[in-house]
Amino acid sequence: MATLSNIALTLEFPLRVVLYPAPDVSGQWIAHGLETDVVTQGDSVEHALAMMADALDTLARHQAGQRRPLLRLRPAPVAPSVSLRGWSIRAYDARFPLP
Repeated sequence: MATLSNIALTLEFPLRVVLYPAPDVSGQWIAHGLETDVVTQGDSVEHALAMMADALDTLARHQAGQRRPLLRLRPAPVAPSVSLRGWSIRAYDARFPLP
């Protein structure tokens, strides 16, 4: 007989990440998770995405240790004063495996 303690549920969904050059540090990229409001920084687009994956993994592991939901979706706030003109925005369909 299956009990609740040995049933696992896997849920996959895309997380959108906006990538843009850091406005205050030359050569750095910012990755901002729109559904999670997690922000990371890296030396390249790939590094910023790798840092995002690491941040989400660390967050999920911490939440699991606290017996809380692994990932809580909370949309990033809208910042109307930020201008994206002149920035090279790249969209990625990144999949971040959760523990």
